[in-house]
Order: sequence, then C-alpha cells, then structure tokens
Amino acid sequence: MSTTLFAGRHCHLQELTSQHIRELYPLAEVKAVLTAYRPWYKPEEHAINSLVERNEWLTKLSPRPEIEALIVSAHRLQPVGFICLGAIDSTNLKAELSMGMFHRQGTRITLEALHWVLETAFANLHKVVFCVSPANTQAIRLLKSLDIPLEAVLRLEMLAPDGTRQDLLRYALLASEWSDGTTRKLLQRLAPLSSAMFPHSP
Repeated sequence: MSTTLFAGRHCHLQELTSQHIRELYPLAEVKAVLTAYRPWYKPEEHAINSLVERNEWLTKLSPRPEIEALIVSAHRLQPVGFICLGAIDSTNLKAELSMGMFHRQGTRITLEALHWVLETAFANLHKVVFCVSPANTQAIRLLKSLDIPLEAVLRLEMLAPDGTRQDLLRYALLASEWSDGTTRKLLQRLAPLSSAMFPHSP
C-alpha cells in the first residue's frame, strides 16, 4: 500500500511503489517523459523487474539516497506524473530534484507538488539542484519563471540516444535563497500551502 506524503488542493503525492512502476512504466505516455525524467533509463536495456528491484532496495536504505513520489490529480484521482528527490547527500546536505509529467493537467498541479517538495527538502537541506537538457524548453521556462538561478553549463555531459554528446544545464537553489527569496514567494502566491498540508515528511 502506498504512503500518502502530501494531500493538497490540486494534487496528492504518494510514495512510489513497485506496483506503480509495473503499471505505469510500460505506458506509451510515460515512456515519452522518461528520457528527460530518468535519462539513464533505457527500456530496451532495463527490464521492469530490475526497476522494481532497484526501488525496493532503495526503500530499505537508511538514510534514503532517493525519495520518489507519484503525482496524482486531486480532482480526478488520476496519476499525472512523478517527482523525485535523488542523489541525497546527507553529509553536504544537498539533493537533485526532477519531475516528469505524463498527463498535462495544468500548472497548478506541477507548482503545488514542487512547492511542497521544496518546503520539505529545505527543512533539512542546504541546496537543491535541477539538471535540465537544453532541449527541455518547458522545464527551463518553469525554472526561469520561478527565479531559480542557472549555476553551470556542464559541457557535453550527456550521451544522447543518437550517440551524440549534449550539454546539461544545472540550476540550483540554496536554503538561504529559498527562505526569504522570490521562488518561495512566487510558489506561495501561485500554489499556496498551509501547515495542515504536511502530514508526513519523506
């Protein structure tokens, strides 16, 4: 049974389970977003069972190096995307955040999910990083609109499916920038949260 991490006005976040992976990863609309969301995942090389085993192994580790959730529409109770806080470094207090939306349900769901994860992450972390392909213009527009700084361009960092090398854009937000900064204020205005919306801390 999946744990509900967050129940908001527009979305619910449920901790990703093996059943979710088995049911969703084979779907064409999900495969379409996995290239950006999970760049290392290649359906022709990775069997679903290997992903299930990986997920079950990660849940047993302490501290957790990765926490992944299924984004569910609060109105239709339909899965619409994934959000993951990965590469969690408990020594340097940083992590990498990624999202993949496979059903377009409007920006309120995306913003509310992102807002809650950032609020939760910065309760413990010093830095949250977002790595984005230059081709992912939608993600870049979102990050820019939320005033999240571009930290670096990692040159020829990623191997593309066609065998060519591509740059990777690294955006990052510090806890000090989040605390009283523009990003938090924008998210609170666009997708407000209240203290009652924190039933669990991942």
